[in-house]
Amino acid sequence: MPKKFAISDIHGNSLSFRQLVLKLNLQKGDKLFLLGDFIDRGPNSKMVFDSIFQLINNGIDVNCIKGNHEELLLDSIINPSLKKHWLYYCGGVETMISFEKDEPSEIDEKYLSFIEKMPYYIREDNYILVHAGLDFSDKQVSPFYNRKQLLWIRNWHNSIDYNWLGDEIIIHGHTPVEQLQIELMKDQLNEKKYLNIDNGCFKIGNIGLGNLCAFNLNNHNLIFQENIDI
Repeated sequence: MPKKFAISDIHGNSLSFRQLVLKLNLQKGDKLFLLGDFIDRGPNSKMVFDSIFQLINNGIDVNCIKGNHEELLLDSIINPSLKKHWLYYCGGVETMISFEKDEPSEIDEKYLSFIEKMPYYIREDNYILVHAGLDFSDKQVSPFYNRKQLLWIRNWHNSIDYNWLGDEIIIHGHTPVEQLQIELMKDQLNEKKYLNIDNGCFKIGNIGLGNLCAFNLNNHNLIFQENIDI
């Protein structure tokens, strides 16, 4: 059986990501699900993507899901009036420095095309893998219907429609939570059926935060890696 891991919210922390992947000891054919927010805030967003491309070349089945920060980058290209907000309030400046470009549209096409093709969610075995979460507020439509919510929603756990969810489990990131909270959610996974694996890697110095987290889809183990980039 291939190994299957999920990681979320790398946020440009390429050294921490590479160190966490080393801990996973992935082999050819193993699966890695990356749940968005590859870029911004951390020092080397470009190297995050280069590391992903290297994993793919080594035979790892890497599956990347779009996060809200990837959407902010793409929106800044389509609508330049949004660029200032992305750059100065969402960590885009660090991303541009890592790519050594002045405009987001100047980022090499292989990176932009890779981002554009990312899906908003993936279903794997009995898991739903998504960046932010699912919107269960409108019972008349699928929770997958509102793509913006898949990227941005917060505080949605109490609205889960368990009749709709059935035996599936939602794995997501987007909202940083402390390590103890992640471990508690993992212990309650079979009952609550959701797990937030965003341990706020870029939030150095905050108690319980500042790590990348990997979740083993096969045995529910958690692996943490302290930020070594900042």
